[in-house]
Amino acid sequence: MRPTDITTRPFVEELPRLLEDRGITLRALTREVGTLDHAYLSRMLRGQLPLNVDQVRRISHQLGLPLDYFPEVREAEVIAAIRKKPKLRDELYFERVKRNRG
Repeated sequence: MRPTDITTRPFVEELPRLLEDRGITLRALTREVGTLDHAYLSRMLRGQLPLNVDQVRRISHQLGLPLDYFPEVREAEVIAAIRKKPKLRDELYFERVKRNRG
């Protein structure tokens, strides 16, 4: 079960759609975010730089979206939780991953 106010589409696909729907350019978005350079965001969207999850959160906030709107943010939070709690890693592995293989 997942909330309806998030997307499953990757950031690089969803952000351009959101900007087009809202009539916002990349340059305007980066000016509004303030901590983001237009060229840097453009390179992230083209896959030339790895996605910066902190910047993705800032973009979500600026667009009035939940901070975990994009799947990359949720994935990063899951990984952080697993690193903090190895028991959680094993729960996920044995109850979800390994069970579904067999």
